[in-house]
Amino acid sequence: MLRARKRVRRQNREFFPADHQETAGRAAKAYLKPKDVSLGESEIILTNLNSIDSPEKLKNTFQKKDGKHLLSTKYLDRIFNARLRLGDFHDLKQIAFVRGIGPKKFDFIVRTMKK
Repeated sequence: MLRARKRVRRQNREFFPADHQETAGRAAKAYLKPKDVSLGESEIILTNLNSIDSPEKLKNTFQKKDGKHLLSTKYLDRIFNARLRLGDFHDLKQIAFVRGIGPKKFDFIVRTMKK
């Protein structure tokens, strides 16, 4: 019975795009995707990310005034290591493909690095 429910949920997810699914009676929030960001904004975001030369500077970028990190250091280390492996980020999809970076975190990274 449980497997049948999971199968139905999976089928419904494939039938209805994530942007149009409803969760608990309210519309799901639509997050930015790499294709939603304009070329100019993409260049600014990638330049800002590629200009950071140490994990500490990346952590300071995603830090609140009271010292709390807005994004876990685990994810920031993964982003920085991916950038080191690739040389530089050339496309926003490369950031989206970092392990653990889902739509919500990607949206947050893009909005933070635009500034």
